[in-house]
Amino acid sequence: MNALPLHNLLSNTKKYLSIRVQEFGFVCLENALDDEIMASLLAESNMKQSSARKAKENDPISYQASLADIGDTALSLLRSPFIYQILQMISDEPLALTAEASCYTYYGPGDFLSAHRDRFPECAVTVIVYIYAASPNSDSPNTGLSFRVYNEKSADKSNLRAIISTRVGSLVVGRGSYVWHERPPLQEGEYVTALTACFRALI
Repeated sequence: MNALPLHNLLSNTKKYLSIRVQEFGFVCLENALDDEIMASLLAESNMKQSSARKAKENDPISYQASLADIGDTALSLLRSPFIYQILQMISDEPLALTAEASCYTYYGPGDFLSAHRDRFPECAVTVIVYIYAASPNSDSPNTGLSFRVYNEKSADKSNLRAIISTRVGSLVVGRGSYVWHERPPLQEGEYVTALTACFRALI
């Protein structure tokens, strides 16, 4: 799936973005946020990382990562007209941020997120902002700097719809509670910091 640069966003119709999400489950908007916002998110996420809790779960979702509560910078962005304009382009339903289900997520070597669907109704739509990403070989087929999206049936390889590269400044939006998605284990020297947010339908 080709990413959609922000400078093309406003010239594309709601119908187009809606079709992209229906077809692939998620859409990636590269370079979606300006440098000032990204710098503020990086500063806040770095500050929050000192209090991040290491999370390991096996049921119902298998994952390993570190999680921290979001702060005022993230909340301001997630509740901004910019984000809601994008959400309106992919969903006919009015949406509201589920702050308690949103967090900063920190991945390091060996960390992963197994195939899953996000919890409904608190996460009807998922928003991910990539704040930091590092890899000695991001082109490796085994890199953890990829976000794999499947269809609504299962995470079988035959149902793979898209592989979205993890790039700083990208905004990934989609129907996380509807389609299966995963992040493979990060390799040695790989790190990712992401703002992961959930939005619930109001009706």
